[in-house]
Amino acid sequence: MAFLDQYLALLGMTEPLPADPLTRLQVLHRAHQQALPFNNIDLLLGRQNTLDADALQKRVLDERLGGYCFELNGAFARLLSELGYDVQSHLARVLVAGGPLEEQPRTHQVLTVKLGAGETWVVDVGFGANSLREPARLQTGQPFHQLDGTLQYRTHAGGWVFEYERRGHWLPLYWFDLDPVFAVDCALAHHYTATHPASPFLGHLMAIRLTPTGRITFNNLRMTVQSGEERHETVIDSPALLHTAINEQLHYPLDAADAETLFCKLSACDQTPAG
Repeated sequence: MAFLDQYLALLGMTEPLPADPLTRLQVLHRAHQQALPFNNIDLLLGRQNTLDADALQKRVLDERLGGYCFELNGAFARLLSELGYDVQSHLARVLVAGGPLEEQPRTHQVLTVKLGAGETWVVDVGFGANSLREPARLQTGQPFHQLDGTLQYRTHAGGWVFEYERRGHWLPLYWFDLDPVFAVDCALAHHYTATHPASPFLGHLMAIRLTPTGRITFNNLRMTVQSGEERHETVIDSPALLHTAINEQLHYPLDAADAETLFCKLSACDQTPAG
């Protein structure tokens, strides 16, 4: 099956796409977040993945494994490009853990798309927690609400800070500028994120799949299912339960042997409350 047809089928696009470019982009973004899980399972299992087109197609489309920003946004950028969008990749500095901006490496791939009379829209299907459900117009100091909360962009240090509101305070998620980056830049950042001992992706399970009414989050051996105001947490206490939960809730095809390996690795991790 051709790349475009296979991708649209995976996203459940059985009807013709909307003619309006923004509406079409919104539909694709929402569907992507619900169909493909953000996760670092392969990294925890010691598997290294490349970002070339064939590898991304095999991982995201053929095997339906999802991934993290470089895999999800990398594949989505190709889809949007083939649909005729003017899409650019950028590298962001993640600010969730705190610390000065200049001490945070560029380890997150984010996309922008030009629409209409030069409007810039941010597209990001690979950030995990507090990720965009739909594209957001890039404009400063204009809070917008999505299902998971209130978000905004503001200018800072020659770029933009993406942040969310929590209990009356704005908390930064990441900073980026609009300088375009290329495949070689993403490959270098991906290598750092996937191999450096300090990378958070090598220490514990982080996995999220958005749903129409909430999200399903895995934080080590804790699974949280949130729908509207309801929130249910499950402690995963066996490889069999981990296997079932990841397959049925995350929609990630984890086999029993890998579930056993992953459970043993996660059992040695400090468990923290799910996000």
